[in-house]
Amino acid sequence: MRAPVSMLRNTAWASAGRYVEYFLGMVMSVVIARALGPSDYGIYAFAIWLSHLSLLLINGGLPTALIKFLAELRGQGDEGAEGALFRRVSRFHHWTTGLFLTLGAGLVWMAGEAILPGEAPGALLWMVLLATVFKASYMFRQGLAKGREDFRAIALTILLVAPSNAIAVAVASALGAGLTGFLAVFTAAGLAYLLLLRVFLGRPPVPDTGAPERVAALRPRLHRHILLATANTLLAFLVFKQSEVLFLRLFAETSAIAYFNVAFTLSTAAATLVPGVVGTILLPAMARAVAQDRATAGRTFVEATRYLWLLGLPLMIGGLLYAENLVGLLYGPDFRAAAVPLAVMLVASSFHMISQSGSSYQISSDRQHVLLRLNLLLVVVTLTLDWILIRAFGLTGAVIAYSTTTIASALFLLWLTRRDLAVQLPLGIAWRTTLAGCLALAVVWPLGWILESVVELLVGGTLFVGIYLVATLRLRCWSATDLATGRRLLQRPGIRWLLPGGAFLLDRIGARPATLE
Repeated sequence: MRAPVSMLRNTAWASAGRYVEYFLGMVMSVVIARALGPSDYGIYAFAIWLSHLSLLLINGGLPTALIKFLAELRGQGDEGAEGALFRRVSRFHHWTTGLFLTLGAGLVWMAGEAILPGEAPGALLWMVLLATVFKASYMFRQGLAKGREDFRAIALTILLVAPSNAIAVAVASALGAGLTGFLAVFTAAGLAYLLLLRVFLGRPPVPDTGAPERVAALRPRLHRHILLATANTLLAFLVFKQSEVLFLRLFAETSAIAYFNVAFTLSTAAATLVPGVVGTILLPAMARAVAQDRATAGRTFVEATRYLWLLGLPLMIGGLLYAENLVGLLYGPDFRAAAVPLAVMLVASSFHMISQSGSSYQISSDRQHVLLRLNLLLVVVTLTLDWILIRAFGLTGAVIAYSTTTIASALFLLWLTRRDLAVQLPLGIAWRTTLAGCLALAVVWPLGWILESVVELLVGGTLFVGIYLVATLRLRCWSATDLATGRRLLQRPGIRWLLPGGAFLLDRIGARPATLE
């Protein structure tokens, strides 16, 4: 990995964007769910799921191709080829967008009422179609920004658009908007994200002399990556991004879609905001490490996995403690059926985020075929489980199917990458981290017997995080580099003002550095 402070700078920008986007996204989800109720919110959630699936049909592996090959060129000191690479990949994006619009328009015209339930399904699907095109172009441009490691442009776009989107949702709710109104806001937000990111990124630089030829030499690898990444992305969507919604649409009430979506939204947001922040910057960092040598890639994988486990474990335990309180507080009593699914899916989502250390290596080392084989197997297992379990048990079957395949695939991917790089994961640190989490759980659990739900959530959550942090410091879960970087940051004027006495407390805790065992 890069030097810790430089890595933290990228993490800070990525965190700023992600925290705002996912926090406000969760707020908007709550507002829309409360306005529509379980039945109509289930229809809205299914429409958004269709948009996400369609987005992947347009983009496929194009954004990851930009990230991987731009980071690779930058790692080799060839930044002058950026413009030529962007132009080549953009041509693919223009073709897939045009094809999607043509096929999508025909499908809406012929079978709109069969796809989406509710009133005026044709109008709703046209908005979904437009929103998908806007969001696909925005996500494609994000690939350019991440390949440059320009997380600032992404964060600034989110910081400007997300609050405006939240205000629009609040206004629509106050005016009594239905499905049509909320989908119109969703479509407008997609356009705003695209336009603003284009402004912050500017035009790609003009390729220098010889850049087109150097990029043309990458063509076999580039095309192979795009094909394999597209297949992997679509297959992974069916495994990790709610293929269960489709089967719930077939075999259950729309309210079951609403409950599943609430649990999925909260669990994914939590896993993305905490361990997922490291995952955001991991792919370009891993691509640089792979371009250097195998040993550097191995160290990057081990360190990333350690960080992700340290950040992911509190979410798994937190779901056991506070899922019911959280759902009741945010969505109201009508959505309490989502509490148990949330607790289970928080564990699954955390494992999925932790396994990004492995998937980033497989992508960066041109081993997409490995992920393709894994995802093909997972799709068969997932769809089989979905068909059997959801048909028999409805919402409960959907939660079991999703969580089983997600956790199993995460563990297998970590084992496979460890074997490929011939490294040992720091299992000693993982066990000590788990012990720290169990100690915090044992202290906080009894609070549920004496405190009201909201107070328990605030007091217990704060106490849990504090005990967990102290326990991990005492139990040697952080490396010497982590501790040194933390002390330097706590001594900076701005952070020292926010956390007075932080460096003193860190020393008083008696933190001991870990050995990577």
